[in-house]
Amino acid sequence: MKKKLLLLVLTFVFVPQVKADCDREALNNLSKMAENIEITSELDITLEDQYTGNRDYSIDDEGKPIPRGNMKIIISGMSEEFKIVDETYNRTFMYSDFTDGILIVKSELNGQRRFKVYSSECNEVVRTINIKIPRYNIYSTDPLCEGISEDELAICGMWYEKEVDYATFEKMVNNYKEKKAQEEAENSQGIIEKVISFFSNYYLYFIIGAVVIAIVALIIIIRRKRSVLE
Repeated sequence: MKKKLLLLVLTFVFVPQVKADCDREALNNLSKMAENIEITSELDITLEDQYTGNRDYSIDDEGKPIPRGNMKIIISGMSEEFKIVDETYNRTFMYSDFTDGILIVKSELNGQRRFKVYSSECNEVVRTINIKIPRYNIYSTDPLCEGISEDELAICGMWYEKEVDYATFEKMVNNYKEKKAQEEAENSQGIIEKVISFFSNYYLYFIIGAVVIAIVALIIIIRRKRSVLE
């Protein structure tokens, strides 16, 4: 009987305290604190995944990194009150995984990503962060795209979203170059044709103008000679 009474007393003493630490007001305060957490993405061709410690890039003959389309996710503003769950990869980041509140992880998937920020103590979601990871277009640095802007040909843009094989990419770029060369040739030919057409339509005026100018010049020369002789 005494043991049951003691258990009942302990329940009334400790349970309210736990609920008080995780009540709505406390969660609201944690939610405000979680606003300091930022999750962004950017391209990094020399990415080292801080979480796994793996590097994922190749080196060319000159010792320079070769882009492989790696994107890095940067999580900052983390504090010990929270843990973050990456729902895409189903992995959890604890405060101990961070360095000075910052964590860098690689992303092999593009598209929408969702992260949930939990209270470490209450295990309640206090914030959900959605970000879009763009797809890096590895063909944007291909020599075939040199001198071609994204506005001219979308497939040469850094963030071209459609996935195509190299043969298709090569065909698209070569077709664009051939079309552009043809347009430039047509434009150049058009200018020549316009000049020829202009002279064809107005050559009589030019001849008459030239004759008039020649007659006027001749008259002036004759008058000057007469004035000298006098």
